[in-house]
Amino acid sequence: AAMLDTFTVQVDWYSTYEPYYDVVELETADDNYEQDGSTLTFTGNVTNTSTQNLSGMNVLVYVVDKDGNVVAVNSTYLWPEGDSIAPNATLPYEITLYGDPSVEYNADYTYFTYVQGDVD
Repeated sequence: AAMLDTFTVQVDWYSTYEPYYDVVELETADDNYEQDGSTLTFTGNVTNTSTQNLSGMNVLVYVVDKDGNVVAVNSTYLWPEGDSIAPNATLPYEITLYGDPSVEYNADYTYFTYVQGDVD
């Protein structure tokens, strides 16, 4: 794959604004992944460890190579089964990453998760 030399970011000021809701940082548990060629499927659980009801949780998984370069990323949003996700409630997640088919994902790669809950 070709390396990126430069890039620019263009901000759409009409659609860019501060969030109108609070967020809390959460963690995953029971994380696992399966690899089928260049497809990586991550599963696990997220528990609302905050003291507040959440309207949903955004789970992000990313893969970093031995040089610290992000090589694959994907996310999913977890919705409550009812009106909100109560404190101590746990929801499962599943995220599929589609990596470079020419790369063998092995011990040279590290996997990270990041979870943010939207306060109801």
